[in-house]
Amino acid sequence: METSLLSLEGRPLHIGGSFTHVVPNAAHGVPIDTETGKPLPSFPRVEGNVYACVPDGAGGWFIGGYFSEVGGVTRNNTARILPDLSVDGSFDPDADIIV
Repeated sequence: METSLLSLEGRPLHIGGSFTHVVPNAAHGVPIDTETGKPLPSFPRVEGNVYACVPDGAGGWFIGGYFSEVGGVTRNNTARILPDLSVDGSFDPDADIIV
């Protein structure tokens, strides 16, 4: 079952039932705003699953998992997201296994 959740004037909305998932459709790896709990809208969409994420030391992140594309750029299981939320064009180790 898929459901859209709406806030009622800032009050929590409680739902019940039998669900397979209840999340925004934000792909399989996306950072969450710690203030709102919502996905960051400009983060590049990941087509697959992210299993690992580490800071790159320069304001971006390295991600690993089982995916084929990040932000419209072909990336096999590894990618670097730059601080401006673009995909690093020069980082492409082309991992042939799940990271």
